[in-house]
Amino acid sequence: MSFLQELLDMIIDEASKISGKEESTRALTSLSLVSRAFRERAHSHLFASITFDGSAQAMEAAQHFLGLLEADHDTDTVGLASKISSFACTIPDWSDVGPLVIILNKLFIAEGRPCSLYLSFLRGCSWLSLPGNLAQEIFQVCHRPRLATLSIYFLYDIPRNFLRHSFVKRLSMDHVSTSNSQLPEFWFAEMAGQGHCEIVALEYLETSVDNSILPLLTTSQQFDPKTVFSSLQELHFYDLFNNMDSTPQLTEILLGCHGQLRILKIWIAQIHYDLNLLPIQNLRNLRTLAITVKIHSFTPLSDIVEFLERVEHPPSLHTIELGFVASLPDFTLPVDDKDILDAFQKQGSKALDELFTQQRFHQVRHLALKCELIGCNRLRSPEEFECLLLSRFPRIASREHLAFSVHVKCIY
Repeated sequence: MSFLQELLDMIIDEASKISGKEESTRALTSLSLVSRAFRERAHSHLFASITFDGSAQAMEAAQHFLGLLEADHDTDTVGLASKISSFACTIPDWSDVGPLVIILNKLFIAEGRPCSLYLSFLRGCSWLSLPGNLAQEIFQVCHRPRLATLSIYFLYDIPRNFLRHSFVKRLSMDHVSTSNSQLPEFWFAEMAGQGHCEIVALEYLETSVDNSILPLLTTSQQFDPKTVFSSLQELHFYDLFNNMDSTPQLTEILLGCHGQLRILKIWIAQIHYDLNLLPIQNLRNLRTLAITVKIHSFTPLSDIVEFLERVEHPPSLHTIELGFVASLPDFTLPVDDKDILDAFQKQGSKALDELFTQQRFHQVRHLALKCELIGCNRLRSPEEFECLLLSRFPRIASREHLAFSVHVKCIY
């Protein structure tokens, strides 16, 4: 008596949901050895996401994994490599890249669902210092039609035409830089007629102000933000450097969004420049606005309130998240709640509580405060501080149709 393949697939899918990575892997491995009918579905779960962290043990594992790929004659079509949809790798140094180069060569070749690639260089390096075979394999895998999400960290002097003709829709880059050099045309010769586009039309972008990745997104010498960012739906922007003004770069991106942007999250070191110049009011479909001030100021909440009062909010704004760093006196002995509440009030909690009584904030349905609390002692838990903070905002808490939450991270 034989069972329908759909029933066998359901059994394997349930095994993949077992809590605990080791337990789930052990169950799927056992099922994959039962028969061919079990194996392919089990491999789809076992090899869907592969991570190498750059350690010596990870490089040994990479060599072993390469052996599995090479022993599988169907790896690129229906075998092991075709099951991989997420590959994350930290590259330690050039002496250990042999197996990684060959693995990259086998990724995302067969048709299938969209894939993601995460590459980090442990010690940071320049594109020009990469071995030729590694540079070419990184280029090739980044231009395969299945690759939709690309994350690169600690790689410098990337040629400005590196992403030309790629299919990437979601891009994350930090500690990267671009150069004025360009890859030779013959690198792109095999891509003719594959549906590539001259412009990288992103839907998601995560970047920081310490680098300029904008030249990577278009081959045009004159950058046109309205063309490059017309499809952007989510932007995460980091400016954590006090000596740099990110306003022009961020403004350029926002002006090109054509109202498509739905989620905007900004991390800044200080509110020391005129953020109200940012064209947020033009983002007619913006639903989530998150602002996090990472560097301590004496009145962080008052600073954020001042910004929110100046900015004209789009009518679609549904969720606001505010993050800040707050300091309390270095309490070494138990103190009563009033001392702690007074400390929060001095930092602007009352101004924020009054702000959300204004009519223009009535369309907001979710408000979250995320506080990194410096100077607290271990006599109180984060949950206790959260309860105290919640009581500091009676007007917000009493508003109908507004879900209000407070999250505290204690830094001792």
